[in-house]
Amino acid sequence: MSVNNPHDKFIKDVLSESSHAVASLQAIVPVEIAGLLDWQTLQTEPDSFVDEELQELFAEETQEKCKTRGDM
Repeated sequence: MSVNNPHDKFIKDVLSESSHAVASLQAIVPVEIAGLLDWQTLQTEPDSFVDEELQELFAEETQEKCKTRGDM
């Protein structure tokens, strides 16, 4: 059995687990920004969506709705 786009599948699988997504993002987000985010509120969104021009777009994994500490 072959897997198309194995790297994409790997990243998508890793980021679909909330704790892995948080750890990965914390490793690359600048400290100044990371300190402003409430990482426990990070939510995974579907990996495809329709943009304003009605074109379906695909993402590795979309993470959004992470509150800032000021929102708490």
